[in-house]
Amino acid sequence: MSGPLAPLVWAVLIVLPGAWAAFGLPLRELGLGSRLLLSVALTPAVVFAQYYALRFLGASFEQAAFALPLVNLPAALLVLRAARRAGPVPRGLVGPSLLLVAVVAGFLWIPERLQPEAWLVQGHSWMHTDTVYALADGAWAPEETLLAGLRAAYPWAGHVVPAVLGHVSDAPPIAIYVQQNVVWVLVLAGLCGALAGELGATYRGRAAAALALLLGFNLVGYFLWLGVGFEVSRLPWAGDWRYTPPLWAFRFFNQLAFAMCALAGATLLLLRAARPGSARSRELVLLGLLAVALGWVYPILYPALAALVGGQLVALALAHRRARGDGHLAHAVRLALVFVAASVPVVVLMQVTTADRAEGVLTLAGGRRMLEKAVAVLVSASAFAPFVLVGLRRCAGERRSQATCLLLGAAGCAVLYVVPDIPHWRMEYKFMFALALCLAPLVGLGAEAVGARLGRLRPAVAVAALLLLAVPLWNKSARALRTASTNYPALDVSSFSVRLQPGQPAAAAYAAVRDGTPADTVVLLDAAPLHAPPLLRRSLFAPPDTGQRLGFSMEYGTFLRLVRGYDEARIVAREQARTALFAPGSSDEARAAALGRALALGRPVAVVLEEARHAALDAWLARRAGAGAGALHRSEGLAVWLVRPEASARSGA
Repeated sequence: MSGPLAPLVWAVLIVLPGAWAAFGLPLRELGLGSRLLLSVALTPAVVFAQYYALRFLGASFEQAAFALPLVNLPAALLVLRAARRAGPVPRGLVGPSLLLVAVVAGFLWIPERLQPEAWLVQGHSWMHTDTVYALADGAWAPEETLLAGLRAAYPWAGHVVPAVLGHVSDAPPIAIYVQQNVVWVLVLAGLCGALAGELGATYRGRAAAALALLLGFNLVGYFLWLGVGFEVSRLPWAGDWRYTPPLWAFRFFNQLAFAMCALAGATLLLLRAARPGSARSRELVLLGLLAVALGWVYPILYPALAALVGGQLVALALAHRRARGDGHLAHAVRLALVFVAASVPVVVLMQVTTADRAEGVLTLAGGRRMLEKAVAVLVSASAFAPFVLVGLRRCAGERRSQATCLLLGAAGCAVLYVVPDIPHWRMEYKFMFALALCLAPLVGLGAEAVGARLGRLRPAVAVAALLLLAVPLWNKSARALRTASTNYPALDVSSFSVRLQPGQPAAAAYAAVRDGTPADTVVLLDAAPLHAPPLLRRSLFAPPDTGQRLGFSMEYGTFLRLVRGYDEARIVAREQARTALFAPGSSDEARAAALGRALALGRPVAVVLEEARHAALDAWLARRAGAGAGALHRSEGLAVWLVRPEASARSGA
């Protein structure tokens, strides 16, 4: 659905799915703005649930994609009803909000417009496009596109939204994730400001909290790297490049953007839970839904929410000791029960997602590494520390429990970062985003108090602080544009299905596979300069080779073994079969056995080969013509053969 209706459909699918809960529940004590923000934070999980409900009822992907806007459009009535009861938007919010929109949109959109191909195939974006296309092609549970037949050992709930949006608007994934990330940044900033507001901050303090979260974390570590010429490996205790500043992570498609919004929304409701009452009990329902949303979309951050819930339970227990009879203990019990109940669907989906994982990927960090990470926590939070201390002094009475929740949550996130080691990519760094979220509201409260003492100097100091906060983001963006790889093929990004431009090597062959084979076809190819599955819209029987390639952040074998945790023997067997099929000196028997392993999946197999380098394989397949094999395409030195499984091979493997 391109054209004038596409923006409307896009807005409906981003805002309204979560509105069924955020505006359907009687939560009038939550302001209109907070409920809108929470509605968007719920969107990925609600769309995920609605999508699979439609699929269970027999809808295809296309039918579900076009039904979802219609299903959610009536929720606009709930929003309009709440808007009529709400007061006018404070004038002081309009200017800063528009400025934030302009800055964030420029930061994300300008690089994508300057280098769309490079932006699409770097970092996470190209890899996640695999899953988006798998869903759009009708897969119930996306499979591992590098090992056909295995379920992708990665959460895919958050991929349903870009798959649906891309399909209905006929926009490429790069456009969808950039547009989404603009929304997620603004929602995260708004929720962080709302957290500061729960501590008593005015609009200045709320803005300071959002800026601290997005731009201020690990400011000291960045300038330490600057002092050593950005040789980051020389300062392993100075934090991690990936969260410096946190806004940097929103440049790519990743589910961390969704998750931070869900975590911020849940934290907001946790802080409100420090004040027991009937309305707070209803808010616990929304908190439970946000917990499910976080666990479905990005379960790696679910322990961070557990740390915050634990902090709130401690805060409620302390409040109970100070003022018995105020319902704190009963509310703590309700909070614990809601979190346990929310964890059940999270665990169920995790079991489904990791069904084909052979082993876990979590280990304990060594003593030296723990020490380095502990120092990194102190360095990363050092710029926050003075403002946190001032903010804590302003928290008294009822807000003491809220501050306790945030501090204990931050401590829990620090432990989650320091103690474990997730091999190769060390994904525990993402707990530092959660730690920054816990501290940012206190920073905003403290910055407001400091600003109040500056008098006439406040505007000048505020401008200087903004310029200082902008340095890491500006420098990193400039470095990324200067050093971005230009060794990528020209891509056609004019529609949802990204393709190689005509005339590019393998463009015609890949198009023949994508457009001329059944959707469940398995592809065998020996080499590919660019990560191929998004261009083929098909899964591979085995990775082309063990080298790192453009469009993929690491070596395939390491990724499959350490990150996804698949069985080593299975990976090796697949790689050996691929080698035996393409090797020039392979016997006919070896090739037949190798092809048979792929056909044992019970699905058609497309073999993409180079006519000159794989002449023996080409001739062998030609001898099989009429016995299940047929030439599908031949041009520019490449040939594509399609081999259909024989009845005896349909038993599966």
